[in-house]
Amino acid sequence: MFTIAQQMQRILFSGLTSCLVVLLLFGFSFARNLMVPQVFISLQEAVNHALDGDTITVAPGVYFEGCSVFSSSANNLYIKGAGGFGNSVSVLQGNCNSDCFIIAKSHNIEISGFEIRKWKDGVAIYHSDTVSVHDNYIHNLHGYHSEGVFIEYSTEVTVKNNVIDNVGYINVYICQQNQNVLVINNTLVNNTAYHGIQSRCGNQGIRIINNIIAFNQGNGVHFIEGQGDAVIEYNCCYNNGIDWKDCIPGKGNFSLDPKFRLKENNMFHLSITSSCIDTGSPDILDDDGSNSDIGANF
Repeated sequence: MFTIAQQMQRILFSGLTSCLVVLLLFGFSFARNLMVPQVFISLQEAVNHALDGDTITVAPGVYFEGCSVFSSSANNLYIKGAGGFGNSVSVLQGNCNSDCFIIAKSHNIEISGFEIRKWKDGVAIYHSDTVSVHDNYIHNLHGYHSEGVFIEYSTEVTVKNNVIDNVGYINVYICQQNQNVLVINNTLVNNTAYHGIQSRCGNQGIRIINNIIAFNQGNGVHFIEGQGDAVIEYNCCYNNGIDWKDCIPGKGNFSLDPKFRLKENNMFHLSITSSCIDTGSPDILDDDGSNSDIGANF
């Protein structure tokens, strides 16, 4: 004969055991925050230990490394730095011979909040889907055929709110056989050899909206094998070698000096007289409720 207390303990134990069995059977997991360098000494080590749904948080500092995320790594992974601008920055610095981030055969990867400098490519994306690259400062890339963001054989890729500056080949290269790539609210400037944005061949569903594309030696926007169904709207394309090459820009595009104002650690804020203020897509609102600005906001 069990006492009431013993019966309650048996019921509680039975309930906990049932919950454990359910978790084991259905493979439930809990997202973790993997911290660099507090827990993992390197970003690549954190990626190697990541599980689906984890976040990797990189503390402010300068790190002489990048990382690769392949199909064998976790999916649904968020890799975030402390920021790309200001006094609290996570810097990833290379030597112009390799890529900072390589995303290959992966699903749902997000990269944000980094200053990425002196690599060959900033972010290279291959055979992946649902990838977001946003709120980064990518600059001074001068390896052979350097690109700020390179995309190939991928779907549902978003490049948003980045400053990509002083790149040796192409700031955003939508290479081939991609579907549904959105390039929105970026500042793409000072390319020392070629183009701001280039789309090569076999791409579908390309949308280029609300970007500043300026002061690039080559073309501002270039479609090599025709524009297809691409949407090009509400961009400021100014003082490039050729602003629009083999493409027809849609509504809301213009060619006026964006008028950047100088500020400590950041020269890409807009002056109050900039034509890029409140002239972006009316379908997008800024945080203050006004019509969207053109270019990166940070």
